[in-house]
Amino acid sequence: MNQTNSLDKVSVYCSDTDKTVLAEVLEFKPRQFLNVAVERSIRLTMRYDAKHNQYVGNMANLEFTSKGPK
Repeated sequence: MNQTNSLDKVSVYCSDTDKTVLAEVLEFKPRQFLNVAVERSIRLTMRYDAKHNQYVGNMANLEFTSKGPK
């Protein structure tokens, strides 16, 4: 099981606002899910989308995507 620690960062893109932010990785399981903290206050869970090879999550009627940690 590949886990990352909370010091790892990942880019998260909001397609609704066309903005990218850097978020802290809280928990990561490759090709399954990615949990991040945006600005240390918003927790976002994203599930892996194999068709688009990225992680996708929704919050407050906004869609977020990420390629995951490197």
